[in-house]
Amino acid sequence: MVRIYGAPPYRAAVVHGGPGAPGTAGGLALGLSQFCGVLEPLQSRLSLRELLDELTAQLQEFLPAPCVLIGHSFGAWLCAMLTAERPELIRKLILVGCGPLDAAYTGQIGTRRLQNLNPKDAEEFLRLDSLLEGGGGTDADLARLGTLADKADHFQELQIQEPESFPPDSRAYGSLWPEISRLRKSGGLLDVFPKISCPIVLIQGENDPHPPAGVSAPLEHLGIPLRQHLLPRCGHNPWREQYAREPFFRILKQEVLG
Repeated sequence: MVRIYGAPPYRAAVVHGGPGAPGTAGGLALGLSQFCGVLEPLQSRLSLRELLDELTAQLQEFLPAPCVLIGHSFGAWLCAMLTAERPELIRKLILVGCGPLDAAYTGQIGTRRLQNLNPKDAEEFLRLDSLLEGGGGTDADLARLGTLADKADHFQELQIQEPESFPPDSRAYGSLWPEISRLRKSGGLLDVFPKISCPIVLIQGENDPHPPAGVSAPLEHLGIPLRQHLLPRCGHNPWREQYAREPFFRILKQEVLG
């Protein structure tokens, strides 16, 4: 399933995070559609291989190649994997709020998030995170974890009207998160990037619990060319940040149309 925003020419696709959180990048796609036509693929499969095949089919059906591929959070990893595998489809890769590529940085995420939550919410977050990462929990548990993560991940959330999101998919989360975690821990996620030939752009909030250095430092160590935009007073979802929304879309417009 895909959602299409704006009018032709369709230049970009926006891939949501999660895993198991379809529709959560709808606000990003809607904002970008003020400048060009945008595709929002909604992911539904239960393995990385199936997700890559699904996303490839969605791009080939709806977007002329090569396009600009924009991934948010977990979606940034998926977009990087697809760009390395199918370079003819992508002319630029934009990673927004990308999670750390090196497992050595992952401990900072939980520490930063817990600092942004009150003790009761922090305790609930830890319980749900452990439950879901262990393969348990329900869609309601995943929805509640997402609510707590949103609370922790924003610097100053802006209340805006966004396209409808879809119910969280705990089955997808329980299947995909262990797989991507193993890939990152083994170094396989980072190994994807030397295979990417198109320009890579990072857009990160300075206050994102996902440390920007967890993306930029490993890539710089490998000598991977990249362009990085760090947004002050901004958390994990720049399009929903009071102080960062306007500069975020200004940067995105320049990167997509340039």
